[in-house]
Amino acid sequence: MVRKNNNHITTAKPHFKIAIATLILPTVFFLFSLLMLMIINLIFNPTFWMTGDTEPVYPTPVAITILNILFLTTGAAGAISFLPGIITGIFLLTRSKNQN
Repeated sequence: MVRKNNNHITTAKPHFKIAIATLILPTVFFLFSLLMLMIINLIFNPTFWMTGDTEPVYPTPVAITILNILFLTTGAAGAISFLPGIITGIFLLTRSKNQN
């Protein structure tokens, strides 16, 4: 009987880990992408800051545009999956508690 309880506890742990991940990861993705967008555009983007009328306007580099698209997509995925992640995480947490 002791082995059965140990196996039962080990099968409940993946639900707990997945539940915590679904609760935390959407927020982490959103905040990380927002932070990276701020850093990339404030530091490396030459077109972000205003210039005088007599100064030449430089186009945005392709690498910065690609990174902006990547982090905008990641941030949108984090924002969209925020509410479903909370619902799924709470469901899995209550499910793992019921199994113990």
